[in-house]
Amino acid sequence: MSSSINSVYGGNTEYASVGNDIAESHLEIEKYYDEYYKKVSDLYSKTNDWMNGFTNAKLKVERRLTTRKEYDHYDEKLEKVYKTRQEKLKKNSLESASDLDFYQRVNSFIL
Repeated sequence: MSSSINSVYGGNTEYASVGNDIAESHLEIEKYYDEYYKKVSDLYSKTNDWMNGFTNAKLKVERRLTTRKEYDHYDEKLEKVYKTRQEKLKKNSLESASDLDFYQRVNSFIL
């Protein structure tokens, strides 16, 4: 920067103080610019991290809703199975081997 000022003022000693003031001011402005740029970069990085967090959360909620739609009806089926078994047990009716096998398989999925 100082070489540019020297070329403009031609090294004239009358303007030496003006050239030095301009060079100092330029250095200060450059320092403030660097600090500002660092702060803006940090802010961008933090907001980008937040955005990624929200995007990931949104994807997980969407995945959960899709999975819930796909498998939600199984809760109703299991409730019916348990109610049917409880009714059979209250009536003291014998459970068939296929019923016992079915209940065993259902219990293995719940565990």
